[in-house]
Amino acid sequence: GNLIKIPDSIHLLRDYMNRQNLFCACQPFQNSLTVYYFKSARFGVEESQINDIVKHKFQSKKIPLSMSLSSTKLLQKSEEFQTKIRQRLDYNKNICFSSEQDQILLFGLPEIVDELSTRFQTIKNDYEPKLFKISLKPSEIDYLLAMCRNDLKKMEKDYQSDGVDILSKLANGEIIAPLNVREKIELPISQLARTSTIQFDIQILLPVTAGNGFPFLLAKKFHCYLKTEIDTQQLPVTIPKACVDDESTNSYASTASASSSSSTSTLAVANGSINICMGDLTQEVVDVIVVCIESTKLRAAVINVAGNQVAQEFTTQSSSPQAIVTSSGTLNCKKILFLHWQPENDRTLLKQSVSRFVLEGIAYATANNYTSISFPAIGCGNFGCSIDDISQMMIDAAKQQLVKLQTNLQVSFVIFPQQQQVYDEFCKCINPKQSSIHEGVTSHIKRAMMNVFSKDGGGSQRESTPLKIMMFDKDGVIWSFESNNGWEKYSLKSTGELEDAYQFKQQWVDIINENMERCRVHFDGNMREECGQRVRQVRRVLNNQQLPDTWEQSDSKRVSLKINSSEYISILQQFNNTMTGKYTQIIKIERIQNERWWRQYAVERDEYKRKFPTLNYEKALFHGCPNDSANLIIEQCFNRSFAGANATVYGHGAYFSTQASYSHSYAKPNASNEHCMFIAKVLFIKPTTGNSSMKTPPPGFDATTDGAHIFVIYLDAQAYGEYLITYK
Repeated sequence: GNLIKIPDSIHLLRDYMNRQNLFCACQPFQNSLTVYYFKSARFGVEESQINDIVKHKFQSKKIPLSMSLSSTKLLQKSEEFQTKIRQRLDYNKNICFSSEQDQILLFGLPEIVDELSTRFQTIKNDYEPKLFKISLKPSEIDYLLAMCRNDLKKMEKDYQSDGVDILSKLANGEIIAPLNVREKIELPISQLARTSTIQFDIQILLPVTAGNGFPFLLAKKFHCYLKTEIDTQQLPVTIPKACVDDESTNSYASTASASSSSSTSTLAVANGSINICMGDLTQEVVDVIVVCIESTKLRAAVINVAGNQVAQEFTTQSSSPQAIVTSSGTLNCKKILFLHWQPENDRTLLKQSVSRFVLEGIAYATANNYTSISFPAIGCGNFGCSIDDISQMMIDAAKQQLVKLQTNLQVSFVIFPQQQQVYDEFCKCINPKQSSIHEGVTSHIKRAMMNVFSKDGGGSQRESTPLKIMMFDKDGVIWSFESNNGWEKYSLKSTGELEDAYQFKQQWVDIINENMERCRVHFDGNMREECGQRVRQVRRVLNNQQLPDTWEQSDSKRVSLKINSSEYISILQQFNNTMTGKYTQIIKIERIQNERWWRQYAVERDEYKRKFPTLNYEKALFHGCPNDSANLIIEQCFNRSFAGANATVYGHGAYFSTQASYSHSYAKPNASNEHCMFIAKVLFIKPTTGNSSMKTPPPGFDATTDGAHIFVIYLDAQAYGEYLITYK
C-alpha cells in the first residue's frame, strides 16, 4: 500500500530491526516490500515478529493536496514544512515521507506521524484558499461592482500570492481567500461598501438606459451609484364637456371647486403608498384612523362622530400612558388608534417625537395585518409648530417604515379643507421637483440630484414617467467652526451652502450663522468666518460616517490638544481619578488620528452596536507602555504579536486597566524621565477569568480578566488608542 510509495521507508525498518537485534534485509520489489531473514534458532527471528513491526509499530498517513495551487504562499509553506521534516535528526529513523502532486505520504512512529499531520493540517487551514460568504447587502454588492472595481482589483493584486479571488465571486456574496487573510480583506471591503441609501420618486422627461447617459455619469462623479426602476401609475383625469353657455360653464366651475376639497396626491413607496388628502378624518374609509390624544378638539370631534361606544371605551382606558385602541363605532374604519404626542421646542427632539408618532401607528397596522391607515397633520393647528418641518418629518418617517418593512400599506395624511397651506407643504414633500432635500442627504448628493434631474437632455417634452431611483452615498463632508467648546458643526443649511461654494471654487460665500448673523466665510489657505470684528477658524472634514467629529486636518497621526479645551480637561480628569499625587507634570495630551486603525475599529464597534444595542459594549481603559512601544502602537495598533512583552498572566493578548495607577507601572520612562499612557476605546461585553495558557477567549466570551480591573482582548480591531498622555 502506501508503504511501497515511500522509498525511504526501508531505512526506518532496517534501523528499527537493527535496534531490536533482528538481522534482516529490506528491499522494494515491484509493488511489494521483501524482507530477508534467517529462520535459524541462532538468530531468533520469527516471521510473526517481522509482521508485527511492519504492520503495527509504524503508521502511514496520507495528506491530500487537493486545494487550489493558485496560492504560491501555500506552496511555499508546504515546501518549508517538508524541508524541516528532512532536517530532523531522526529522519529515516523515526519518520520519513514522500511528496506527490496531489498528496504527501507520512510514514513513521505513530505519535510523530500524528503530530506532523496535525501541524500540516494547520498550515492548510491557514493558507489554503477557501470560499467564504461575506456579510453584504445586495445594494452594497452592486455598489462595489459598479464603483469600486479598481479598488478590488488592487486588493486582489496585493494578495495574489495568497490565491485571493474577489471579483469573480462577489456577485454571489462570496470571496475566495485563505483563513489567515480573510479578516484583512473583509475589513476594507466592508469599509468600501459602507453606503447610505436614498430612495425617491421623480417625474423625469428623458429616456434613461441603466448605466448610460449623463445622469449616471454625473452621479459617478459624486461617488454615487444610481439604480433605476420604472413604474407606471394610473392617474384619473376628468374630461370636461364643451361649454355650451354661461350656465354650463358656471356649473363646471362649481363642480371643480367642490372636488378640490377632497383632492389627493399619491407617492408610491416600495410596495405601499403615501397619500396626501384634503378632507375630514372622520369620513376616511380605511382600516385604522389615528388620533392624537393631546389634540383635544380633534379627539372630541372624532369621538363625537364615532358615538357613545367609542366614548366609553376611550374613557375606560384614558388613564393609561400607552396607546388606546377602540372599536370604530359609526366611522368607516376597523379600529381607532389614539396615540400620545407633545410638541418639542428643540428641532431634534421634535423630529424624534413626530417620527415616533408615525412609526407607532404603522407598527400597529402592520402587526395586525391592516392595509390602510390615516393620520392627522399633528402640530399644525393650535400647537403652532413649523408646517414645513412637521410635513417633512411625517413624510420621512412614513417613507422609512414603508421601505424598511416592504409592506403594501397605504398611508394617508388627512388635512382639513381650510388648511390649504398645510396641504401644499405636505404635497411638496412627496414631489421632488418642488421640495428641497433635508435631513439625511449630504450636500453633494443634493447637488448631484439637482444637476441630474434639472436637465431635459435636449429632447422635446413628452408624457412623464414616474421613475424610482436609489442613490448610494459614499462620502460627505462636515463643516465646522472653532469655538470655546472646541469644533462645532454648522447647520445642515449652512453646510450645504458652504460645500456648494467650495465645490464651485468661489473665493468666499455669505451665510447666516447659528446666531442669525450674516457673516462671510473665506476659502483661501486660511479658511475663516468673518462677522464684523470677530474672526473664527473654519474647517472642512470628509465624513465617511466613521471619522470622529473632533478630528482636525493634519498630516500627523498625533495632534496635541489645547490645554484649555474641554477635550483636554476631560481626559486629564479621567487620568487624575487614580493618578493624583503620582506624577509631577503633564507634558502633553495628544489625540491619535490613525485613519486606517480607526476605520478598522469602527467596523468592529458597529458590529457590536448591531448585536448588543442595549449593552455597554465600549469602555475607556488605560494602557501604559515605554515610549518606543507607544510609537509602534500608533503605527500598528495594539498588535497581539506584542503580547508577552510585559505579562501573559491572564492570556496572550493586549492588556488594559480601568485604573491609570496600575497601568503606570508598565509606563517605563525614557531618558528624559517621560512616561507614556494611552486612554483607549475597548470593545467587549462578556469577559471571563483568564490564565497564561489562553491565546483566545473561550467560546461565548470576547475578553479575559482578573475579575477586577484588568481586561485582555484578542482582536486587533477590538481597541483604538484614542489619546496618548505624556507625563513626568
